Amino acid sequence: MPWAVLTWLAAAIASLSCAVLVHELGHALAARAAGRRVQQLELGVGRPAWVVRRQQPRLVLRPWLLLGGACICDGPVTAQRWPLLLQLTGGVLANGATGALLWWLATHTAASCCGWLAWGQGVLALAQLLPLPIGRGSDGWQLIALLRHGPAAVQSAQPDAEVSAST
Repeated sequence: MPWAVLTWLAAAIASLSCAVLVHELGHALAARAAGRRVQQLELGVGRPAWVVRRQQPRLVLRPWLLLGGACICDGPVTAQRWPLLLQLTGGVLANGATGALLWWLATHTAASCCGWLAWGQGVLALAQLLPLPIGRGSDGWQLIALLRHGPAAVQSAQPDAEVSAST
């Protein structure tokens, strides 16, 4: 019985860790599509445990993978809303698309692990749409600031004038 509980727990941790990775990669791809340069991808919370690549974009892994991440871009924030809106929604869109693909695989093939991964993608996508002012602010929080007050509101929330979409 304890092995079954540990297996379920490991599956949930793996699922949400993969969802965080997909989410941050979605922000990075959307930022690149919007013309921004990605400086660093961070996965997890805490002190950096491992820096995968020393040149840009760097990947920084931190011990608590499930608790968050960030896609940090450099360069000026554009005065237009649409490129910034694309960057902020890129993570949720990546989670939604990946979750839909994994759910389709789980229902049309014998790959039962895809159902767990789809679940993790969906949970993270929905959680990020909640307007929570934690850390740098959830994606939902930053989207509301962008839509209500424009790009300057999102930029002013960042102490170093970078836009980082964080999980």
